[in-house]
Amino acid sequence: MSTRDGSNAGAAARRRAGTLAAREQGRRRLNAATATVTVASVAAVVGVIAILPGTSHASTDNPSGSSSESANPDSGTGSQSGLQQPQNAPQGGGSGPAGSTSGPTW
Repeated sequence: MSTRDGSNAGAAARRRAGTLAAREQGRRRLNAATATVTVASVAAVVGVIAILPGTSHASTDNPSGSSSESANPDSGTGSQSGLQQPQNAPQGGGSGPAGSTSGPTW
């Protein structure tokens, strides 16, 4: 009877060992798949970054250091904010109550 119990115990141990080995193999496969997906994701991000433009507007840098724009704010060019005064903007002193804020004052 002890032989029979011993063989059952040995079979159970082999089943547990096989189950643990299969679990470990699955864990290794999952880790390998995770690493592969991570590398592919990083490569995709690098590819997208390489395709996108560096800035969303045209560069105004002049490598020679000289500027062809006028720095005169009355001319409507050379503004640091990128906004320009309309050519037909009211210059103040119009009709209406004093201190009226009907529009921007340049």
